[in-house]
Amino acid sequence: VKGLKFIAGRLARLFDRNRRLKYSHISRVLIDNFSSESNDSRNIKRRVYDAINVMVAAGLFREVGDSLEKKEEQGFRDRVEQLRE
Repeated sequence: VKGLKFIAGRLARLFDRNRRLKYSHISRVLIDNFSSESNDSRNIKRRVYDAINVMVAAGLFREVGDSLEKKEEQGFRDRVEQLRE
């Protein structure tokens, strides 16, 4: 299973073309992406939600109902890279 930094980077890439995505879509895409590497989908799902929580706490995203929304366009990628360091 990939680390939290790697998953956070993949999560950020999902938002390159979208401002808001549903949690179910995010988890399905990322779990499908990693499930070929590991059969432990529960562990992957937990890591995906950990990455989401870190990025919400860092102010990159906000929770809107059952969706996640990118807070700001300007400087988004730079802030994601700071988290990955």
